[in-house]
Amino acid sequence: MPEAREQIDARIASLADWRGLRLARLRALIHQAGLLNASLKGDTRRAIDLHEDEWLDEQAFIALVLNLGQS
Repeated sequence: MPEAREQIDARIASLADWRGLRLARLRALIHQAGLLNASLKGDTRRAIDLHEDEWLDEQAFIALVLNLGQS
């Protein structure tokens, strides 16, 4: 069975529209922030709704991810 990271990458790659591009970018920002999921079975989840034409402040997103990692 592939590792969680490989499964997540494959799922994102399967999205052939704007969602795949957006999720790939968000995943890269999370990786840049130095936070990794240990598995797909984490018990804490957070959601941010982003729609196709919405702008994302990448520095604020990284700060948010880093702050979540401290909790």
